Amino acid sequence: MKIAILGWDSLVWRPGALPLATEWKKGGPSLPLEFSRISRSRGGALTLVIDPLHGTSTPTRFAASSRSDLTSVIEDMRSRERTSPEQVGYLDLRNQTVNCRTHREAAQTIGRWAMETGFQAAVWSDLPSNFEEHGGAFSVADGIRYLVSLREPGAGMARQYLLRAPLEIVTPLRERLWVHPWLWS
Repeated sequence: MKIAILGWDSLVWRPGALPLATEWKKGGPSLPLEFSRISRSRGGALTLVIDPLHGTSTPTRFAASSRSDLTSVIEDMRSRERTSPEQVGYLDLRNQTVNCRTHREAAQTIGRWAMETGFQAAVWSDLPSNFEEHGGAFSVADGIRYLVSLREPGAGMARQYLLRAPLEIVTPLRERLWVHPWLWS
């Protein structure tokens, strides 16, 4: 089975022990992404997630897994993301199974992309936005206020994450931050 791993965040520049058969390539499916998840492991940095409410259709990247067993690739992603299996999105075109908790339309988009590119399955991080759990609804203005309030080392980790994300990923928050002094301080 030919399995794609989709990435749009630190997975692209730091895949860890993921067994990849190819380099990361542009041309993954466009998904509604935004920096709307507060990461505990990154000092409170805002990280990219599929966000159907606040996300903008954004191109992703993909790499082929060197494994052909979907269960193994899901476990690889679970281990890399240090999360539960439920927060690893996947689809299997052969068996017509899907796990996508964040956005059903994203799974449909990924399925069409997989068929067009010759993959029988795809795996991705399916972590939801959690900004609301930390004090209010997400907006670009609130995201910037949140980032400006971060203290070191979290502020530095947040800047690094925002700057290292692939350049083709342009979200409303990132667009506003490109000209904000906080990003360059």
